[in-house]
Amino acid sequence: MLSRFEHLLEEAIEGGARRLFPARLQPIQLAKAAARALEESVVISTRGAVGANVFTLRLAPADLDRLAPYRGSLGEEVARYIESYAEDRGFLLAGPLEVNFFSDERVQMGRVRAQAEVLRDAEPAPPEPAPRARSEPLPRVVRPRGAPSLQARPAPTAWLLDPENRPIELDPEDGPLRVGRSPDNDVVLGDSTVSRYHAQVWPRSGGWSVQDLGSTNGTAVADQPIGSDARVLADGDSVRFGGIHLRYVERLG
Repeated sequence: MLSRFEHLLEEAIEGGARRLFPARLQPIQLAKAAARALEESVVISTRGAVGANVFTLRLAPADLDRLAPYRGSLGEEVARYIESYAEDRGFLLAGPLEVNFFSDERVQMGRVRAQAEVLRDAEPAPPEPAPRARSEPLPRVVRPRGAPSLQARPAPTAWLLDPENRPIELDPEDGPLRVGRSPDNDVVLGDSTVSRYHAQVWPRSGGWSVQDLGSTNGTAVADQPIGSDARVLADGDSVRFGGIHLRYVERLG
């Protein structure tokens, strides 16, 4: 399903040219964000795990304008992706599936905010008589070793700046953000020295940490390789993902 989604939509919208840094919104990010919202919406009832059925995807105005000619087919593909994702994990949807797109000036370009809701008075759909074969799941973000399960103090919004001081927002509401070359990452770095799934930045109590995910060329903070352990970031730290050098800041300007 993931491969089909990439080929059907990304090539059509991007014209075969992926300029991924600075980040541009990739169609697979819409499906991924909706799937993450579905996961967060699931409740356990007497009938099993039931998830939301109405999905709202909020995009920056410029991103929505760029995707506007494909919005109909894009919505259908996202809906199919959600259905497949739910079936793979044994979730029931609370009712007929609906996907909506909205423009939101508060959303940074290249990002998407997804909200999942249960349609009022909707009844869970009955389970399939026999589940189909499970497809390969999306790569999952892993919790850093030693990371606390509860935060004593919320993580702040922070940013990664490229050499030209262009910001990539780190929003704690998005949870762990995966960094890599593949377009289904949260932060996409289009450089051959960056692994497909290179590292993750993780909101922690009062700040952020970074962890390498077994990348080929490694991750370093302040020119010190971090290995596989999580490293707490301090305001102003330089962070190197392969050959890409970024700077972590907790305020802009």
